Amino acid sequence: QPLEVLDLGKLVAVRGEGGGLVLRLRGQEVTLKVESQEALEMWRGFILTMAEMKVPTDLALLPGHVFQLSEALREEQDRRAASGSPATLGVPSCFFEVTRLEAERLLERSAGEGNMVLRPGGYGQGGVSVTTRQEMN
Repeated sequence: QPLEVLDLGKLVAVRGEGGGLVLRLRGQEVTLKVESQEALEMWRGFILTMAEMKVPTDLALLPGHVFQLSEALREEQDRRAASGSPATLGVPSCFFEVTRLEAERLLERSAGEGNMVLRPGGYGQGGVSVTTRQEMN
């Protein structure tokens, strides 16, 4: 499936609603499906952190999750400083030039290293696809 790119500079509000995360942007509203309340709060925190370039203080997260957000913020600040301009986008560290099958194998082999790989998309030039790993209990 194609990945829709959203400009977080247009973010107006983020809220949890009915098992989903609703992003209200200027002129657009997007709902993301989440699997748990914890995942909802983590995604809300991540989106707000990247949009505001600071970790929100009103998050209902464990200290380890808040630390992860702080680390993501530091990495984004470093990336922006290295690029010289916030408008210049580089390739994130989770992007790999692999096929879907290779991305799945990479996630299986590196289970403790993360649960998401961005890879080239199959829908046109410059597209991106997301491959995720979920642990089933």
